[in-house]
Amino acid sequence: MRTKGYLAGLYYTLFEPTQLAKATLFLLHGMAEHHQRYAEFAQYLTTQGFAVLAYDQLGHGRTAQNDAERGFFT
Repeated sequence: MRTKGYLAGLYYTLFEPTQLAKATLFLLHGMAEHHQRYAEFAQYLTTQGFAVLAYDQLGHGRTAQNDAERGFFT
């Protein structure tokens, strides 16, 4: 199951297994990337019983609200 949305201004996806999760893992992308690049890996982890929370960091992916914000990070 996938839940998508914005939380505190960050675009995220929560990947959940069908059974009770063993643990929740945080997936962090690298510079000039976005979290959806790792969706297939996150989905695999759910088949192994893990929940995965992935988000687009500041200035990346859907978290960047406009082109001027792209690549901005602190």
